[in-house]
Amino acid sequence: MGRPWLGDLFVLEEHRGKGLGVRLAQAAVAEADRLGLRVTLLATKDAHAMYERFGFGSLPQGRFMRRPGDLP
Repeated sequence: MGRPWLGDLFVLEEHRGKGLGVRLAQAAVAEADRLGLRVTLLATKDAHAMYERFGFGSLPQGRFMRRPGDLP
């Protein structure tokens, strides 16, 4: 099985600030956990702080983050 990716998660500007992005991230993380996925990768330009709340940490490339587990 390939590594799961969380991508293209965004909220239209007129709907931002209402917690929708947080709810989307919560749902994605809950589904990854339900499926027993150990590592989830994502790329984000400016939402690092939000994803850190869900256990993601930055990778050296700067834009990429991962949620627990070891990458080879």
